[in-house]
Amino acid sequence: MKILHTADWHIGQFKGPVEDGINLRSLDTVKCLEFMVETAREVHPDLVCVSGDIFHQEQIGPVRYSDEMVTATKIIENLSKCAKFVIVMRGTPNHDGAGQFRVLAKMLEKNKNVVVVTAPQVISTPIADVACIPGFDKQEFRSKFPGLSAEEENLTWTKYISDMVMGLRAQCSNTNIIPDMVPKILMAHYTVPGCNMESGQTSFFSNFEPVIPREALQAAGYSAVLLGHIHRPQMLEGLENVFYSGAINAMNFNDEGQSRGFWVHEFDGDKLKSGQRYDTPYRKFQTITWTKEDVENYLEQGREFLFAEGYPFTVADKIVRIKYSCTSDQKKALNIPVLQSDLYEIGAFYVADIEAESMIDVTNRGLLSEESDPLLNLKKWLSEKCVKNPDKVVELAEPIIAAVGKSETTSENHGVLRPVSISVKNYRNYKEENFDFTDISFCSINGVNGAGKSSLFMDAIADCLFEETREGDNKAWIRGTEDARSGTIEFVFDIGEKRFRVVRTRTKSGRATLNISQKDGEEWLNLSAERIKDTQSEIEKILGMDSMTFRSCALIMQDQYGLFLQAKKEERMTILGNLLGLSVYGLMEQETKKLLADTRRSLLSKKEAVKVKTEFIEEKGDPDDELEKLEKENSELAQIRQMTDQDIEVCRKQIADYKAGQEKSDELLRVIDAVNKELLLIRSDKVSAEEERETCDAFLKNSEMILDKAREYEMAEETVRAFASDVMEYESCKRALEEKNSQIQRYENIISTTKIQNKAINEQLSVISSEDEELILRKLSELEEKRKELVDIHEKKDRCAAVYAEVNKRHTEITEKVHILSTQMKLAEADLEAYKKQQEFINNSGCPDIENATCRFLEKAREDVAKIEQTEEKISSINGRIQAANEEYALYASEKKKEIADIGYSEEQEKEFWMKLPIWRLTRNGKRKWTVEKRLEPV
Repeated sequence: MKILHTADWHIGQFKGPVEDGINLRSLDTVKCLEFMVETAREVHPDLVCVSGDIFHQEQIGPVRYSDEMVTATKIIENLSKCAKFVIVMRGTPNHDGAGQFRVLAKMLEKNKNVVVVTAPQVISTPIADVACIPGFDKQEFRSKFPGLSAEEENLTWTKYISDMVMGLRAQCSNTNIIPDMVPKILMAHYTVPGCNMESGQTSFFSNFEPVIPREALQAAGYSAVLLGHIHRPQMLEGLENVFYSGAINAMNFNDEGQSRGFWVHEFDGDKLKSGQRYDTPYRKFQTITWTKEDVENYLEQGREFLFAEGYPFTVADKIVRIKYSCTSDQKKALNIPVLQSDLYEIGAFYVADIEAESMIDVTNRGLLSEESDPLLNLKKWLSEKCVKNPDKVVELAEPIIAAVGKSETTSENHGVLRPVSISVKNYRNYKEENFDFTDISFCSINGVNGAGKSSLFMDAIADCLFEETREGDNKAWIRGTEDARSGTIEFVFDIGEKRFRVVRTRTKSGRATLNISQKDGEEWLNLSAERIKDTQSEIEKILGMDSMTFRSCALIMQDQYGLFLQAKKEERMTILGNLLGLSVYGLMEQETKKLLADTRRSLLSKKEAVKVKTEFIEEKGDPDDELEKLEKENSELAQIRQMTDQDIEVCRKQIADYKAGQEKSDELLRVIDAVNKELLLIRSDKVSAEEERETCDAFLKNSEMILDKAREYEMAEETVRAFASDVMEYESCKRALEEKNSQIQRYENIISTTKIQNKAINEQLSVISSEDEELILRKLSELEEKRKELVDIHEKKDRCAAVYAEVNKRHTEITEKVHILSTQMKLAEADLEAYKKQQEFINNSGCPDIENATCRFLEKAREDVAKIEQTEEKISSINGRIQAANEEYALYASEKKKEIADIGYSEEQEKEFWMKLPIWRLTRNGKRKWTVEKRLEPV
């Protein structure tokens, strides 16, 4: 028994080239899936297990949604044709959305070989018992176990999953009627501690996501555990028969150097016998690392450098990125679009990224003005202070400024911050309220003290963005009623042309969620991070200010009008630094202090190394002699290098000549291919025209013979119609004659039998007495009555036979008539088909003026086309006549059937008469005594 194990298809679009509106990387995934289907056709697995993440993205547009759903359905249907059963399990909700799997289940519901699983359960089949644990939905779990802290959640999750693994294993034994004969399989979409992750690290802890504990798998004792979720294919070390199938296709540079494919496991009874790994034709990733020297060589040689280093073989048909180190001048000189074009020219499938890993370069952030560049400000300050050797200071500062500029998280959003709407639920004294700021530029909020003015228009906005409540307790803003178990704040605002939405929730138990989204057309794009802390940092990055700065200048809270003036000097400096974009200088100070400490440690280390080396040199002797020898060797090496450079220059010229020749050759080959294709088309058209001409000639040559045969056929039809009535009368008379001959033969048999009986009776009558005569006469009288009854039956039979003869004659006439009409209709249909072919010939002739064409082929075709309508009417008329004839015969037959019923004869009645008719026999008792005995057995 074989099981095909696959997972993590991730059907969808990835960043990459697009051709004719089609994402080519999505076609890579389809290619890998089709390879898996072909393999399934060859190995014929009994069961296919798809362990989650069918789709790549949950929220997509309707066009992509339809295309991806059709692709998934097609692959699963094809797998179901190769295997007896297919189990498709849902993965993580951010990939396999609930809506997507409802549609998938609906599309596959008529396929009895496919089961779509969205909840933990056991699927029992004659092949195996399969326990399924779909991907983890945190929201669903939290609804079952509300109010838990992060640590409590992880512990509860792990125990919940462990119990599920053990409980489903127990159900496997109770579900199947032959529990010990089939394997017990666990399908799950989770991490198992100890697995090798995508980026190479090993997962040992369960602090960040729900996992299946190793102890639970060991205790459950499944025959095999077929997992999804981790994209690196592997067998877990230390666990028996636990497999990750891995993704079907490579998706990003974390997958670089890893294989992609699926497993086919073979079982002997309930024991795993062997497993074979199949690699799909996945798209490979390639990272290229350049040093400053490599960058310099490319700037000097261009594409020739790529050929010389063998990059055409390195990047061929791969997704490529280049990471390079360079100087500021090299950064300015390096033309990234040209480098991308060169990579495409030498065969790269897609150039994903070209980025500098390390460089001495300063990027102008454009924070507030043209003079906000720290390097320019440093030069200006050095000039104003008349610092000696300012160039040296700038040279030392450039790496620090570049490093800080690269790591700085300054807001990239510019423009006026405008509130759009504020909505609250169970917030302070509001059960549910919202306010729309659209079209409001200035307004006054009036109301009595405690009405909630500040709560809605100040506190709600600040708590939504930062959740730093006046009370100091983050749960204090939830409405203090028994029915309010949790609260929600939603704040929508614009920064310049961009619109953002922040949604914050919290329960009275302390559990909270935070989401930040950006409006993109009609959809909201999620910008949130995994942790609330990181999402809060993203909000502050988008705003460009923290809570203190926001409440000091953007939203002046009630009773906090002098917050900025009353703040300490350090706090005021922080606020101004955030507003003016001066935080970069604080980061530069920290970076400088760190660099100074590293430099001091390095200096001490180098001093110690110099001391050690000085002592070593003093022990070894005079270094001047060694230096002289090295200089001499260096001179010789320089000469060799000069000669090598000359050889390289010659090789470059030869490469350039070769490339020019290759380009000319490629151009000639393209021209030859185009000419050959055109020649093949011309030859094909010529052959088609000659065949059509030969066909037409053949028709024209045989036209006279065809017409003669048609005339002969029509004459034959007339002859058949002339003799049809005579033939039918002949057939009717023949059948009547056969019937009369049959009756004559029957009567002759009866006469012969009667003569024999009469002879015997005469012999007996010679010795009969008067008493015996009375008995015989009485029996003869009874016999006469039976004879009369028999004569009446025969008369009825003859009348029925006459009616039957009339019906048969009429049936023969109608049948012949229908046959003639059918023959006429077949001929008309054949003519109609020929006329339509002529019409098709006219449509495909390409003649611009069909009506005035003088070509004999087109003239004949035009005449035939004109007959199409008449022929169709003829066929319709013949059909009507056939139907009328059949209806006429049906009416006639019904009347005759009634006439036969009125006669009252039936074969059953005649048989019954003969069955009841006895045979009398005279028996002599004594000398003159006769008795009549009745034979009871019927004739």
